[in-house]
Amino acid sequence: MADGSNAVATGELSEQPVISIPMEKTERCNNRPTADCQWKMKATSGKGIRLKFHAFHLETDSSWSGYDYVEVYDGGEAKDEKLFGRFCSDTIPDELISTESEMLLVLHTDDSVEEKGFVAEYAEWTQGGKRPIGRVNEAIKRTDILNKE
Repeated sequence: MADGSNAVATGELSEQPVISIPMEKTERCNNRPTADCQWKMKATSGKGIRLKFHAFHLETDSSWSGYDYVEVYDGGEAKDEKLFGRFCSDTIPDELISTESEMLLVLHTDDSVEEKGFVAEYAEWTQGGKRPIGRVNEAIKRTDILNKE
């Protein structure tokens, strides 16, 4: 779980609906090759957030032992019980819809292999109440991720 203790590039996103993260070392989390970068998306009170990835190219690792990956949380805090999923590789995650007015995206990077990064777009969602589970990695189930730590 990302606890924010290593967070170096944090920000709240309320007006820019597109998150585009290139993975070149010079652009990685304020030039730190190993870091957790966090983006909090906020919607109007009573509405949710819909997050859709358009491109996704991160390091592939089924053990989650510190390579590059993205975690997405339902709400503004990185809590295990709010984890939608942990995503890596070239598989574009399913669209995620929050049940709260905030969603947190955490990018964890290491200092080894660099892939292209990802592009995601978010928008307010007026129907809320749906908590889909995104794809993680074909070999890992969501419960394995939650029980890993």
